[in-house]
Amino acid sequence: MRIAMPRGDIKWVRFLINTPNGTSTDLDFTNIYFTVKKNTKDRIFLFQKSLKRNEIYKLGLGDYQLKIDPPDTNKLVVGDYKFDIQISYKNLLKESFVGDFVLKDEITYYENEDYAEEETDYSLPHTSDGAPLILSIPDYHLLELSTPVPTVTSDNDYEHLLHIPTINGVRLVGNLTLEDLGITGGEPVNPQPDDPTPDNPDEPGGEDEPQAFTIEDLEEIINGGPI
Repeated sequence: MRIAMPRGDIKWVRFLINTPNGTSTDLDFTNIYFTVKKNTKDRIFLFQKSLKRNEIYKLGLGDYQLKIDPPDTNKLVVGDYKFDIQISYKNLLKESFVGDFVLKDEITYYENEDYAEEETDYSLPHTSDGAPLILSIPDYHLLELSTPVPTVTSDNDYEHLLHIPTINGVRLVGNLTLEDLGITGGEPVNPQPDDPTPDNPDEPGGEDEPQAFTIEDLEEIINGGPI
């Protein structure tokens, strides 16, 4: 990557953050830094822009721009420098993209201008020299940021199932009592013989139920007599 501009001028830098297949990423980055140094070994930067400080603006999915103002470069020596764009997402991603930053000679110096810093509308895309810079997140970052997919297993152990049913928020694992499940009180599940329900043959609408045989009944059946 390469950015070239006359010293002391205004330069708009637009960059796209893509996935390896070329599509725009929809990650809402925690922060983005644009940093310029004399070389990559310097600990102190010459100037810097930050997303959190509203010096880098998001135009759309993976689409960002920043503005280099005259005071950023007017005191620098004409020549070659280094820049990087560092993107971070929570504690999962921190990736730097390094390029060359070149300051060219100017004719009208900053001291010769009636320059005054004015409020800038960063939400509007501005024309930049050449195509936007393309930053591609490596594959391994995409794997780290994607939602984990449950592994399909042939394990038939009930306790190893992914979705074990629950009652009152209690997972149905092991020997549980009604108290364990938070079930207390209530009416009997099975009606008693004296309850006026259709299951009681003594009540209207009841159904016949099988009767228990006595020894005498069995003897009559064996002897061919009536039950």
